[in-house]
Amino acid sequence: MRDAVLAEGARIAREGVDEGLFRRLKKGVYGAKVRGLNSFENVCIELAQAHFAGVEYLTFPEVFDGISKADVEDCIRRWVTPERCGLAVVRPGEEA
Repeated sequence: MRDAVLAEGARIAREGVDEGLFRRLKKGVYGAKVRGLNSFENVCIELAQAHFAGVEYLTFPEVFDGISKADVEDCIRRWVTPERCGLAVVRPGEEA
């Protein structure tokens, strides 16, 4: 699994992210954030997390507008590397 993740990261670093896939995923995540506004509990959690991260939660529409395909590709290129990738295997019923 680890090798598959690293191979896909390397492929994306070489070839980039498919434009259509990027747009669909971005719209999907944005829609999930908007739907989350219907949940009082979710809004409270998001506001608290944003506060401690030093950001303003309700500015997420502007933040999403500013995320480009190139930003995602750069993030994958920098973060999906052997040095930053690990794998944990958890098997039920086994002692540590």
